[in-house]
Amino acid sequence: MINIIKNSNAPLCEYNLIDTTTGSVLAKAKLTKHEAHIKNYAYGLNRANKKYELLVCEEDYWDKTKLILPS
Repeated sequence: MINIIKNSNAPLCEYNLIDTTTGSVLAKAKLTKHEAHIKNYAYGLNRANKKYELLVCEEDYWDKTKLILPS
């Protein structure tokens, strides 16, 4: 079950929808990590030749950015 409030507050990440047989990009999408996981799981169950691959995530960007102030 999806916690809708938690998912709506989650940072959006950029994903490429990849055709796994050819490796070509079919589309781009902004999804939460949970949404991408669920969609990839569904593609696997349906034996579809598609998969979302992570490009950039705002959460990762802000976690790595550090502010250094002079003392």
